[in-house]
Amino acid sequence: MNASILSMIQITNEPSTETPTSNFTISINSTTLSKISQDDNVFSAIISIFLTQYIFIILGFFVGHFKLLSKAQTRGLGRFVYRYALSAILFMATLTIQLDLIQWPAIWATFTSRVLMSFVGILACLSISRARLLGLGAIIGLLMTDTNDIAVIYPTFRILYPLMAYHCCIIVALQVLILKPIAFLLLEMNTVRERRMILRTLNKTSSTHMTYRTLFKIIYQILLDPLVLAFAFGLIFNAVFHHNPPEYFTHFFNTFSETFVSCALFYLGLVCANSVTGVSARSKPLLSIILSIKALLMPILATKLYHIFAKNSENASAECFTLLYSLSPANANLLSLASRYAVTPNLVGDNISIGTFLFLPCLFIYQCVLDLLSTDASVYAHFLEKTAVFVSWVSLITGLWTRMVFMAGRKTRMMPHRFVICYLDCTLVTAGIVILGSFKDSWIFDLSARVTLTDYIKFSFYLSAYFCTRMWTAFICIGIFIQRKQGTIMPRRNRTVFYIFGLIVPIILTVSLKIRSQDVREVDVNPFYQNGRMQQEFTFTVLIICLLTAITSLIMLACTPIGAQSQPPQSSHLIRNFNLNQRDHYFQGVGFQDVRKKVTLNCPIVTQFM
Repeated sequence: MNASILSMIQITNEPSTETPTSNFTISINSTTLSKISQDDNVFSAIISIFLTQYIFIILGFFVGHFKLLSKAQTRGLGRFVYRYALSAILFMATLTIQLDLIQWPAIWATFTSRVLMSFVGILACLSISRARLLGLGAIIGLLMTDTNDIAVIYPTFRILYPLMAYHCCIIVALQVLILKPIAFLLLEMNTVRERRMILRTLNKTSSTHMTYRTLFKIIYQILLDPLVLAFAFGLIFNAVFHHNPPEYFTHFFNTFSETFVSCALFYLGLVCANSVTGVSARSKPLLSIILSIKALLMPILATKLYHIFAKNSENASAECFTLLYSLSPANANLLSLASRYAVTPNLVGDNISIGTFLFLPCLFIYQCVLDLLSTDASVYAHFLEKTAVFVSWVSLITGLWTRMVFMAGRKTRMMPHRFVICYLDCTLVTAGIVILGSFKDSWIFDLSARVTLTDYIKFSFYLSAYFCTRMWTAFICIGIFIQRKQGTIMPRRNRTVFYIFGLIVPIILTVSLKIRSQDVREVDVNPFYQNGRMQQEFTFTVLIICLLTAITSLIMLACTPIGAQSQPPQSSHLIRNFNLNQRDHYFQGVGFQDVRKKVTLNCPIVTQFM
């Protein structure tokens, strides 16, 4: 692909004296070529993260889903991971860390953002519940701060930013030493309050106040935490060996570290499979708020704090570290903690599973945004093309998987699943065209080159599939509204109208765009806008119309009661079977009696035929 890009880009090292025009030419030098290779490394790094981490998570998820391991085996694996595997990884990382190269502004910014969000979550929960839900406040604080740093974040940054990976050790130690005692204190206070209420109900008198023994218990749990001990011993041996341990010692721990990371990721997949039990309707808004804060608010807050702490010593890698570190999913051991104290284990389990599988898409999005902000304009089109191809591969894989799930569940003939399948098919076609179009030639074209028939057909099919995808999003909302209003399944003739419009209208839009633009190609920053401003106007108009149609349909759907003339979905099917049996003269003797009994019991509507 790089060869095709170089063939259409003018490579110059001299300053250009040409006046800017509407059709600009992209110039590239040796620095730009290095930026192209750097952008390619971003996508290869994301793929490496998926292959080295999410393969083990998905494998553990399937093992837990099909219950190939018993509960005792899963519990034993969890104890091994927390007490030995994660501790060994943290010890080895702390042993080789160079304290003089630590970016302290990044650490303080990340930790301060977590402290602020933890206190805000706890205070908000206590204010709303009038200081009654102490346990829930502690769990919310832990979901904000106690993240899976060693198993997920540390291997991720070893691929993306190797020099920043060791900063995870210090943040983990600060979290365990400062934030965890507050959560444990609130959980113990909640336990004492619940015990007091139970004894008051039973009219028994007993000491239900928190004693010094409870405080010593919390301190004992924190100081003897395996991660704290691993960090402390790592710092001691780091000072002894001057962060350069013997080679045999390094090889020994590196071998075990790679194995322990795989075990931790596999156990994380097991937890994700066993924790998906479904949260209540009251907990869904809280779950959405927590995930939204971690995905949107905390990265921005950490970045702003980094600019305050760093002042004039800002570093690009450290800034990316503070932004991406906030996306870390919750720690898998929080589920056992919530179950032990009986405080919203379902909320914690769903937060762990959803946050784990949302981490990679959010990481990819934020990493692309960071690279786009720092990318030179000369390689902007190349980066957009690579991003589109990468996202198309993801869309193709997930779309095929969803299509297989629908077919396995025999939902391809149901409504509104048929419209969803049409949308999936359009998405698959669009993604396939983008991927196939990038194999032979790049989507970035040269104005001086002659337009071939293959290029013309490729871009026309892409436009039609793109318009079709946007239209079916609106058709899904319209179909749900019509089915809700009528109270019955949409008739086949009505569905045929949608199928025809969904096929013909995108073709008409594509032909109209070609006619209005006189098929004149223009070089745009986005390589998929080959017809320039006219294509932008067409795309924006279609997008706004489909968006308004979908919003209007959903609003009317919320205001429309379910139709009164609803019929069982088996009625038409049984009537058709009865008519076929009658036509084939299968109503003689016992056969007819069995058919009539079956139809009469399951569908009272057809009794008039008897």
